[in-house]
Amino acid sequence: MVLILADDLGWRDVGYQGSEMQTPHIDGLAAQGVRFTNLYAYPLCTPTRAGLMTGRSPARYGLIYSVVRPWSPYGLPLDEHAMPETFQALGYQTAMAGKWHLGHAHRRMLPNARGFDHFYGFLYADIDYYQHTHLSGLDWQRNGTGVREQGPTAASRTDRCEAAR
Repeated sequence: MVLILADDLGWRDVGYQGSEMQTPHIDGLAAQGVRFTNLYAYPLCTPTRAGLMTGRSPARYGLIYSVVRPWSPYGLPLDEHAMPETFQALGYQTAMAGKWHLGHAHRRMLPNARGFDHFYGFLYADIDYYQHTHLSGLDWQRNGTGVREQGPTAASRTDRCEAAR
């Protein structure tokens, strides 16, 4: 299963929804896969991610009005069961590439502790596209270890995902 969550993507920002923008790869995935069209999203990434990962309203966790900030001691509550944990329990390998933004104050809040066997990406938001930094600090990692890599963020993720096949 491949699940794509795109921040700030409008309903008509993809070709298969009638956009003038051409998105042939996304259109192909939509044509060959399952499209969920009656879901709810929030105008912020943290609540949307919390709802997606748990299947429950982010209002239950107090994650509905803001995002997890770099100085925040909280995140998705540790007693909440996350979707990748279910896949792991069924024997699937799990991986995530991209932005986490569900908590970072403790190692047990990080993606590898929340059900992902592999994580390649960043924990916060608004990272520098080329330097992979946030507030002047490195925010680019592979499985909990910071990595310095050259090149734009999207190219880095694409190359790693292709290499993992």
